[in-house]
Amino acid sequence: MIKKFKPKQPYEEYYVYFNFANDLGTGVTVASVASFTAVDTADSSNVLTTLTDTGLQFISGQKVYFWVRAGTTLHTYKFECKIVGSDGAKYENEGTMLVMEV
Repeated sequence: MIKKFKPKQPYEEYYVYFNFANDLGTGVTVASVASFTAVDTADSSNVLTTLTDTGLQFISGQKVYFWVRAGTTLHTYKFECKIVGSDGAKYENEGTMLVMEV
């Protein structure tokens, strides 16, 4: 199931996260992020450096936090996060976010 993040305005910048608790077992944490992508669903263009700051990305237990910013009004963006658990298992989560001026 694809997560739907709350819509944001183009000016806003803040952290959102993927929670891998339903995938990882008890006591297992996210060991590393294997890959992280951001795509504009209108044309499939890569918007990772425009929409996020990967330098601010961090792991806390079973969650991967990432910083969102910018975006074009009425565009929907798809994020994909692939991780490796502390037990070596690999999982993937996806989410979408609409950008709109209120």
